Amino acid sequence: MKRTLESDKPSDGSPSAASSAGRIHAKRPKSSQACSSCRKHKTRCELIDNPSPTDAGVGYRCHRCKVLNISCSFETSEFAPALHAQHARATPSPPPYLRPYGNTSGAGTEPPRIAPQNNPAALTHHRISSSVSSPHAAPPTPAIDPQQKEDYIKIEDLFPLPPNAPWGLVKVPGGFDWTATPMLAMQNITTGRTQAAAPPDAEALELHAQLANILGPDNIKSLLHMCVPPASPNRMLTPRSFESRYSPWLNLPPLSPASPAPAAPSMLLTLAQCLVAARHLPPGTRAAVVPPLQRLTEDAVFRHVFGAVPATASIHALMVLALWAPVGGGAPAAVRDGRLLVASAVSMAMNLRLSQAIEYVAGLKEEIRKEHGGGAVPEEVRRDLADGVEKARLWLSLMNVEWMLCIGTGRSPLSHRTALDFNAIEWAAPSPPATLSVGGGRDMRIALTGQLVEVTEAGLRIHFACKSDFGKFYKEVTDITIKFDNLLRLISPLPVVTEHEVFYFHMLLVYHHVCRLLVLHHCLRETRRVYADNSGRPWHTLAEHGGINLATQWGQEALLLAEGVLAAVLARPDLAAMATAPDAVFAMLCFAASFLVMCKLAIHQNHGADLPGSSDVLLARTIEFLVAGAAGADHAPQKCAQLISGLVASFEARTRGRERERAAGCAEERHGGLPCNTSAERTPLPGPSAYGHAHAGHVGEDGAFDVPLPGGGAGDFGRLLNSEVMLDTDFWASFMDNLTTDVPYMEGVRAS
Repeated sequence: MKRTLESDKPSDGSPSAASSAGRIHAKRPKSSQACSSCRKHKTRCELIDNPSPTDAGVGYRCHRCKVLNISCSFETSEFAPALHAQHARATPSPPPYLRPYGNTSGAGTEPPRIAPQNNPAALTHHRISSSVSSPHAAPPTPAIDPQQKEDYIKIEDLFPLPPNAPWGLVKVPGGFDWTATPMLAMQNITTGRTQAAAPPDAEALELHAQLANILGPDNIKSLLHMCVPPASPNRMLTPRSFESRYSPWLNLPPLSPASPAPAAPSMLLTLAQCLVAARHLPPGTRAAVVPPLQRLTEDAVFRHVFGAVPATASIHALMVLALWAPVGGGAPAAVRDGRLLVASAVSMAMNLRLSQAIEYVAGLKEEIRKEHGGGAVPEEVRRDLADGVEKARLWLSLMNVEWMLCIGTGRSPLSHRTALDFNAIEWAAPSPPATLSVGGGRDMRIALTGQLVEVTEAGLRIHFACKSDFGKFYKEVTDITIKFDNLLRLISPLPVVTEHEVFYFHMLLVYHHVCRLLVLHHCLRETRRVYADNSGRPWHTLAEHGGINLATQWGQEALLLAEGVLAAVLARPDLAAMATAPDAVFAMLCFAASFLVMCKLAIHQNHGADLPGSSDVLLARTIEFLVAGAAGADHAPQKCAQLISGLVASFEARTRGRERERAAGCAEERHGGLPCNTSAERTPLPGPSAYGHAHAGHVGEDGAFDVPLPGGGAGDFGRLLNSEVMLDTDFWASFMDNLTTDVPYMEGVRAS
């Protein structure tokens, strides 16, 4: 920041003195060259040239006192300079390390207890704006004198005094915690280049112009406000895009129609929202606008990801782009990995210390409890707490998004959960769930989803090395199952007792079933890995504990969960809401449907009969539902429907082929005069056991539900993971052939 240069030389009417007179608005006597605070600390005291109306007269402070937000003796001094806007001249451009990065209001670098006007970068931005807007402003100085450049960083900028150090951290102007990353901060300072200053919002204006050129103002408004009530007082270009259809999936705080619009909305977030919402445009318009809009968004993402100072709005935008792939681009696009996008968002959040927000909120709450008890809390502390909670909420939502994209993919999430995660947000409201607001309901879903993630990750981390450790392994799995049961008890009533966003509470049930199915799938694989040997006995007959065959117990429960996932989705067939689901949700449905097809295959191969129940109808109606909700051929539900229909058609082709082979063999037996019994060596199939009695050894009230599946269940579900049974090479070859020939989605699906 350019400071006023003081001079002790008397004015002699020379040109240099005349030019100095335009810079120095008020000459102080030598006895009052510094304010009381600066004299006490023996530091340099400087006045700010070209002060704003609120800075002049009463309340005026020197630069140091203003930055540190402390009282200044100049507030009541007669030497406080008067406003002389007509003498103000343009200020040279600040170096890059002091220049505001994009939307400073959302950059996430503002310390919680320092007002925006006390930020050096904000002061620089204010002076640039005020000097440029002055009608008498002189042309900007093309270069910065080296002696003036030394004044841009002061010792108090590197070492702010308490209580102005945010969260116990000190920061170099520009947002760096230089004590944690000293070389990064020094590189940012030393590589700065003085150049002509561009308006702080130049990039945003350029992006807005390009967006308007691609979509047109009417399409932008229709996409951003497709769900905002017509009576909304705010119809400006604001990031209200997904409030009704997409934001509930992220569970971030809602923006009510009556709330004021953000002063400077993030154009990157606006681009991301328009790109995803473009799927709702007519097909012809969508095919024309999506490719250039996607290129524009990718360029903007590249600039923000590799920028020195990230912004919270950029993190939000990356979350949107990671969860929803563009639809309607026409030509096949390159493989897009949302895990890489969300990993970039997590890295940016860590650089902004959002991962420490939960710990900060917990410490601040404890401080409030000790210092204020049940009394009134100062407004500044309340704002500080609210800011910390918002950052904690964004971090928790980001962790849930990363889990949704990484779970079961072999990629470990970058974010890690702590014991304090569930204390940052008061999700367990004292009022009944029926009276929860929209925001309170989203907080509850963030917490419950986080607990599901924690239990699932704990279950997937369970391993055992040898058969002697099987008892310990079984106990750990049982503990995980109990935790799932406790969460299921909390989740099950919510779709019935809540009033807002009921569909998204119902989706928690789908998440529970998928998470539990993933853990059981992992347990069966671990058991097979340890017990498979060359003894000649199938591994699933050896894996017993306490007289319980675990292939029966876990296999039956896994089958029930796979059918439960599809049944839960079809129980609330909300096409409008399901069509906006993240792509990862449809991957979950594919996993459940594939597991169900594998069960059908194992039963048919082992017993020559179909799996009893409604699996065929479930699969057929799931395909119909997904096709109806697809916005285009490259939309995730359409691809999911194609996958499931291909699996079912391939399975039906295989079973019909085996039936023909069996019929041909029977005809040969009859031709030879031998009796033919196609049902020989087949075990009759009883009805499946109830969910509550899936564990072997339990007897229910109805004997029909107490009968185990054929062969004790072990040969059916245990063999699902054997290489000879689990969708072998022939099956996958047939399946891929069906995919490449675009099998109609109803082909091969028989309704029972």
